[in-house]
Amino acid sequence: MKLSVWFQELKRRRVFRALVAYAIAAFAILQVIEPVMHGLALPEWLLKAVVIGLGLGLPVTILLAWAYDISPRGIERTPSPAGASVKPSARAYRALVLVAVGLLLASPAVLYYLVAGRPAAVVASSATATTAPSVAVLPFVNMSDDPRNEYFSDGLSEEILNALAGIPGLRVPARTSSFAFKGQSQDVAKIGESLRVANILEGSVRKAGGRVRITAQLVSATNGYHLWSRTYDRSLSDVFAIEDEISADIANALKVQLVPADRTPAAQAGATSNPEAYEAYLLGRHALNERSRASLEAAIASFRKATALDHNFAPAWADMAIATLLLGRSDTTYGDLPMSEAMARARAALEKAQALAPDRVEVLAARGLAESFAGHFQRALDLYDRSLVINPSNGEVHMWRTQTLEALGRYDQILAASAEAVKVDPLSKIALYNHAPTLQAFGRTSEITGVVDRLRSLDDGWGEWALGSLAQGRGDRAEAVLHSLRAVQLGRDKAGAILAESFAQLGLREEALRAGGTDNVKVLWALGDRAETLQAARSAAEKDPVRLETEGRLFRAVYAANRSAEAATLAVHLWQRTDGAAGLPSDVLLMMADAARAVGKKDEATRYRNRAEEMIELARRSGVAADHLDLERAVLAVYDGRNQEAVALFVANLATFAGSRSDLDSPILRRLALRPDFQDALRTFDGTLADQRLRVLRMLCGPDRVSTTWNPAPETCARLAMGPDRHAPLR
Repeated sequence: MKLSVWFQELKRRRVFRALVAYAIAAFAILQVIEPVMHGLALPEWLLKAVVIGLGLGLPVTILLAWAYDISPRGIERTPSPAGASVKPSARAYRALVLVAVGLLLASPAVLYYLVAGRPAAVVASSATATTAPSVAVLPFVNMSDDPRNEYFSDGLSEEILNALAGIPGLRVPARTSSFAFKGQSQDVAKIGESLRVANILEGSVRKAGGRVRITAQLVSATNGYHLWSRTYDRSLSDVFAIEDEISADIANALKVQLVPADRTPAAQAGATSNPEAYEAYLLGRHALNERSRASLEAAIASFRKATALDHNFAPAWADMAIATLLLGRSDTTYGDLPMSEAMARARAALEKAQALAPDRVEVLAARGLAESFAGHFQRALDLYDRSLVINPSNGEVHMWRTQTLEALGRYDQILAASAEAVKVDPLSKIALYNHAPTLQAFGRTSEITGVVDRLRSLDDGWGEWALGSLAQGRGDRAEAVLHSLRAVQLGRDKAGAILAESFAQLGLREEALRAGGTDNVKVLWALGDRAETLQAARSAAEKDPVRLETEGRLFRAVYAANRSAEAATLAVHLWQRTDGAAGLPSDVLLMMADAARAVGKKDEATRYRNRAEEMIELARRSGVAADHLDLERAVLAVYDGRNQEAVALFVANLATFAGSRSDLDSPILRRLALRPDFQDALRTFDGTLADQRLRVLRMLCGPDRVSTTWNPAPETCARLAMGPDRHAPLR
């Protein structure tokens, strides 16, 4: 039969009308069955059976519409066309064709629902897709009468997140990213897209007296349908069992294996069965995550209470150690304790945690942090790696691991590790902040804008801080001041460090000392005050001898003061305490080599020099950008006596030099002082500093001041009235 005849016959027999009616009816059935099924808690397979049945019903509908018609006389067989005679074999052939057409029409819808429509196999992201199951645990809502119980609902959510993160094959975004949606009523599809997950676990907690009611529900981020829900009404003493039950139920709903048997003992070791101790621990975790001096002190008090109630509570001991370490005084911590004192206080808690549960994830992370502060970076890296095997979704540990790789000079791993930290915790402000300068160092400038935009969408203050750091990294001190002032005004006090260094590099002494403090070694160095720098460095080393950065700054100050013998002795100590230069940049290693060579220690000088060259070469092979690397290559060339090559590298890169004028006057570079080409390069750099200084003076003292809270010193604004100047060469 010709196709046109087929088409006319289908119209005559009203098959098309039957198909439209069937499609409308099927759509209505699906709209009704979905909420009814979930409302009555019917099994998931029932919906699949309905979809398959509707699909198989399509060819049957086509056959019935072809063979029969509905008339005022009832249902009757459709007559053949006038004058047509149809053989039995032809009827069978047509029936088979109609069945095939029906199955062909039905198959796309059935396949889409059973394959493409399965939410656990699709990550709701426009950029990233994975076939692995994934779930984000949003903070459970505190439904208790007392709003102060919010720590309990947050802590319970975090414990469930950690339990799910330990399931092999299940991807769980880190706490920081999941908790970024706290208090927001965003669409689950948008949350799934932001976190790159297929499913969302949300719920509520009502705590009253000794009872707790927890409602949890698993929602598909793809279509918003509820996949599973349950209410747990128990005694508070059963809260640990509830966490295990929820984890098991979610694992069953996502069809993943819960926990391998060989990992169960380590995960349970050092846990508590005391509900009061557990409450105190959750309160401590809530304060620890706030990351301020006051919150860290409050966290320690809560952890002390938890360990007093249960002396064998290993996670509480471990987190007490972490909070204590973060109260130390350094560029990356939040308190003002000398790091030696912070480490001494943390040691007792850490030893107790290790004795109770050496393989718990919290204990491994705490030990890694302590080792990194002690300068034992390889040990720290090993501990972080062991911790991430157990809980790969710990964004905090991923971030610490990246910083440790940087200290070790593992340039071939840093970029991937930084990207992984952002992938695991895509809404972590500190992970994004750290990732932006990493991209800059590796010349991935096209990717920086997206990272900074995401950071600014989360917090303007963090975004301004990142922009200030990036400007500092490319040698634009005026832009660094602009964004750092905005960041400080928006509450990012740590941006004051960039502000102080930028002021100092521009010679604005009063502003630099105000922002960084009068005993700040880095600020005094950038100002070119060699005597004051040495005095402050000695004082800092006496107060806090365990900090590697403190000893490193003392070495720089001693070396710059031409005290070669003392510098060579400090170099030996730095090398020994850092497990072969871990944590030492290549330019410091070359200064160490120069000091050792000056006092006749040739073997030590060669060792330091060769290690610096290895680091520079590895950085080059790993893709570190030339403007971040060529100045270190220039210092190596000077050390080796290749002065022409050194000057060429300086000339090519001084425009983006992120250091201070004082950095260019170290003993190792004074060998170039009499070269006219080097002096020309320095004059050009002085001109750059003068131009940037004038821009900053106009920001601070001009008619369009960029900050209403920063009041510059009269001496600073007097320089604007004097007009453009030049930074005098340092001697």
